[in-house]
Amino acid sequence: YEDNTHPYHNTFLRYFNTIDEVIGEIAWRICPEDSLIILSDHGFERMKNTTYINYYLRKTGFLKLKKTSDASYDDIDKETRAFALEPNRIYINTSAKYPRGSIKEKDREAVIGDLIDVFNAMEVEGEKVINQVYRKEDIYKGPLLDRAPDLVLTSNTGFDLKARPQAETLTETTIFTGKHTRNDAFLVVKSPEACSVPEKPSVFDVFGILESLG
Repeated sequence: YEDNTHPYHNTFLRYFNTIDEVIGEIAWRICPEDSLIILSDHGFERMKNTTYINYYLRKTGFLKLKKTSDASYDDIDKETRAFALEPNRIYINTSAKYPRGSIKEKDREAVIGDLIDVFNAMEVEGEKVINQVYRKEDIYKGPLLDRAPDLVLTSNTGFDLKARPQAETLTETTIFTGKHTRNDAFLVVKSPEACSVPEKPSVFDVFGILESLG
């Protein structure tokens, strides 16, 4: 995103112009047999606020802490049904996994269903915060599936999700005005080696591209 009114707007433009010039110089200097890879694992957008997931879990009754002032994960009470870790990961407090776990495996699915409803209803000043709630089975696979978070959240534009169990408000405006985005990641490869890229590549296809470059 671009904020033309920001006091450092022109300074940032000059900075990125310099970066572009450096990349251009590198691309010009490399030999024909060399490979050039340019990538970013995220893009950027304007940030409305920081939204604290564990605060929301506390207020909706899923997270119980022994204390709230300067609380940490050591203060999670045995009555807790779910808690959040960054980035945007939700874990069911099952007795099979955690020393202070309270949820039996037979009740796990019911808690997940309740959480999905609660997150889909999450709003700040009339705006929906959560864009998508993924079950772990939707995005993970393999022998270590049981180690994956039970749910993964993605936010709508401008909401920066954080865990922070000691948060005393749902949202906070900080010094930061921008946040990372997922859909703006890119990978550019210039190489004499043939690289076959699918029409709709996934992160798994990156391995094959890099492997073909040696």
